[in-house]
Amino acid sequence: MAVRCIECGKRKRWFSDNLAGVDLQAHAQHPYPERTEQVILPGQRYVDFLCRKCANKRTVVCIEHGPVAATLREGHIPICPSCAQEELSDVDRPQDLEVLCRKGLVRVEANGESITSIYAQIRSLADYRLCVFVPPGTYFVARGSHQNMVVTCGRDFVLKPGKSMRMPVRAACINASLPIPDSDGHFCGVRKVPDDVAAFLIASRNEQDMTIQAGVWALTDNYSGHQVQNRLVMRDRRGNTRQAVSDSNIERAANILDWLSLPHRLAEGRSFSRESPDPNLQAEIGARYLSGEEIQQDTEKALQWFRKAAKHGSVDAMYALGKMFHDGFAVKGNPKTAAKWYRTAASNGQPDAMYKLAYMYVTGAGVRRNVRKAVELFSQSSQNGIVTALNDEAWFRATEESVYDPHRALRLAERCLEELPDDSPQEMAAVLDTLACACAEVGDFARAVQTLRRAIGLLDDSDAGYAEIEAHLRLFEKGITYTESLRAR
Repeated sequence: MAVRCIECGKRKRWFSDNLAGVDLQAHAQHPYPERTEQVILPGQRYVDFLCRKCANKRTVVCIEHGPVAATLREGHIPICPSCAQEELSDVDRPQDLEVLCRKGLVRVEANGESITSIYAQIRSLADYRLCVFVPPGTYFVARGSHQNMVVTCGRDFVLKPGKSMRMPVRAACINASLPIPDSDGHFCGVRKVPDDVAAFLIASRNEQDMTIQAGVWALTDNYSGHQVQNRLVMRDRRGNTRQAVSDSNIERAANILDWLSLPHRLAEGRSFSRESPDPNLQAEIGARYLSGEEIQQDTEKALQWFRKAAKHGSVDAMYALGKMFHDGFAVKGNPKTAAKWYRTAASNGQPDAMYKLAYMYVTGAGVRRNVRKAVELFSQSSQNGIVTALNDEAWFRATEESVYDPHRALRLAERCLEELPDDSPQEMAAVLDTLACACAEVGDFARAVQTLRRAIGLLDDSDAGYAEIEAHLRLFEKGITYTESLRAR
């Protein structure tokens, strides 16, 4: 059936791209959608007809870079090239292959090689260099009726403009009911597996291929251990068959899934015992999602894994949750919730949590201000390896009335000076400042002045703390202690 374009009046076939009534902003694959102004193409969707040539005469307006030609291809409005360049300006920052493919910056194809690997060919469609990262959990989409294949070991590489990269990729099969791909199996495009499969792949990255395959099928196809072994058999030259997946592979995969608290059927009909969840491994998964190490950074997933690990007793996960709520990173900042997690981690011996909680007691953020409690926590954290906590305890013992003990402050500052590495001039100057204050409080103004002059020699006048140390020096030269100056204010 032929129709006429409402703009040019030319007759077109109805199945040609009809762009009437399309909202360019809603359909634009723009890295910063808030930068585009709403532009709706003429006509009523599914009633009128607007050809691609007429639609391309319109423009998308980028607030930052002005009008962008709406050159439509494959049904998508292109992104603003300047914004795309801005988003990827840091070429040394790896970009997830799946994201690049979705944005139309790369074309991905692959051929089967074996059940444990494929040969991928990735071509750049950008006019600038791309640093590409292929994280575990990225799967290549089968073009035929065979199984998809998921990357089990991440890798990164650089693509030059318009160039291709062909490389082997370690992988495992998913969708066990379909045929296993061979050298004739083709793949086109990439997607992401569910979160539980991605977590298993991160945790099992150093395991044997058959262990990984058993775990993947257990999650994607709900296979038992016997089903996995019956699905994969090897045939020798004489026609004899044997299982490709051993009992030890099944047991190891089951253990990893248990450690991650992921449900599975691998242990059905088997004698090996089930494992308890491993909170440290769960916290490691969260930390990798948070940092983007060997996986695409995802703060929401990091938060989920930290919560799971904390529930099972990981003190590092408790501290990480406290820090996320304290800094407002990936969650809305909440000092009370941060203090709760810090307190839980500190009660279980986490020194960094003790240190952070101590400062919350000093400032009164999320808790009632309590310098005495803060000093106790500084002392505990210094006993657990936080050297700078010695300086903090010394400062408050030299300057705060509720915990005032200048002689003890002097000993703590001297000990901190001995233990502190000398590769940080600013930290060294801060300890010298505390030491000088303690010296002045016990009446040794000559040593206090000498100590502060040494501290000033470590800093430039533009460094943080320089002006404060100079002010203390002027006080001590006049024979006035820091606490006396506070009372005089």
